[in-house]
Amino acid sequence: MTDTNTKILEGGKDAFYDRGEIYDQDDNKQTITVMLYVDNGIDILEFNLGDGKVHKLDLKSEDNQDAIKSMFCDLILLVEASSIELTLDVDQSYDNALLKEVANSYISDLNGELEAVRTEITTPNDDETE
Repeated sequence: MTDTNTKILEGGKDAFYDRGEIYDQDDNKQTITVMLYVDNGIDILEFNLGDGKVHKLDLKSEDNQDAIKSMFCDLILLVEASSIELTLDVDQSYDNALLKEVANSYISDLNGELEAVRTEITTPNDDETE
């Protein structure tokens, strides 16, 4: 066995983190397309998470808290399984520039939050005891 192989095997997964040798396991990163469109005069941000889970947020409604919470919980479940990235797809006929900008910013912030959650979930905690 080479010195490199020995170093890789020493200490297992926790040692990789301790030595800062975190290998990118995002080869199976899942991309979720979020649609922005108008339906019957309502500005919709639609998250199709697969397996029949579709979350539609009315961007002008003040009563979205439960819908946002439900959508975020479903995203967390996906993040536990694999790394995900949200991408925004704006309908060609959509013409509200302000809401386009808001949706783009929201998706960017949400990607950052999901990445932080994924890191927290997958990084070993030194305080954990076996």
